[in-house]
Amino acid sequence: MLVGCGSPAPVAEPMPVEDLTYTWKVASHELGTKTTMSEQDAIAAHGRELAITASGYTTPWHGRCAEAKRERSRASLVEVTADVDVTPDGRARLKQFGIAVDPIEYRLVCQGRTTAPLLTIWVTGKRAMTCFGGVCYLLTRSS
Repeated sequence: MLVGCGSPAPVAEPMPVEDLTYTWKVASHELGTKTTMSEQDAIAAHGRELAITASGYTTPWHGRCAEAKRERSRASLVEVTADVDVTPDGRARLKQFGIAVDPIEYRLVCQGRTTAPLLTIWVTGKRAMTCFGGVCYLLTRSS
């Protein structure tokens, strides 16, 4: 009789749809240091909405995706903002807004025939953030 020991296969963490499925409104932003976008361009996005449904999403930057595959993981705010090159002062403002140092990261990959790019959104309760074009947009749940 052979007996082995080892780790069981990892179990995928179920993704609670209620954490993500809302209409999110752009409340503020943080410019990355390498963006070509101006402060005025980023301000123009304030008030715009991202709608994430149980099956897909619509954003001002990505367009509409009717069916998206979702991946969920933990993220580090330092690593996330390093990709966009947000300064330490900018990270402090993100934390003041309510983004945790370890937000939940959702990656929504559009399925089927579409040109909609990947949407990544970092969620901390009723606050969230998504980055596009070197700008991190700070979001609040509007519904």
